[in-house]
Amino acid sequence: MILDLHLLKFQEFLRVQHKEGRVMIWCVIRKRWLVQTREEVVRQLLIHFLHREKNYPMGLMQAERGITTHGVEKRFDLLCYQSATRPFLLVECKAPEIALGQDGLEQVAVYNYALQVPYLLLTNGRDSLCCAIDFVEKRFKFLDELPEWRSAESAH
Repeated sequence: MILDLHLLKFQEFLRVQHKEGRVMIWCVIRKRWLVQTREEVVRQLLIHFLHREKNYPMGLMQAERGITTHGVEKRFDLLCYQSATRPFLLVECKAPEIALGQDGLEQVAVYNYALQVPYLLLTNGRDSLCCAIDFVEKRFKFLDELPEWRSAESAH
């Protein structure tokens, strides 16, 4: 099920500057300026959406961190936690011109092999796919909306 998260309504929260001939964007998670790419704009818009619309705490988000899965080093785009040690939502961001499909879903699923996160999100900023993972039954289900953030304590 394709979701439209209406990310563009969060454009006002983006901080952009020009430096040495390059356009830079402020990462609210990493607290530093980054070269603005189309994928980074999607990531920053999504961060603001998750925080402002779905109550995800900024302090429980990590952006572009390395993980090892199947013996290979990878980097996930965004990981949101329920608590300091309990991952909740794993996100793969694509540039707006990249269509969502099997490749992107497989990419986020491979990352999740190492992380075991209950919710996965694939987005290009215009369209998004979100699914819940059932590790016991080894199945997934597409959702018609993103889950609200809830603390690990309230999730039981």
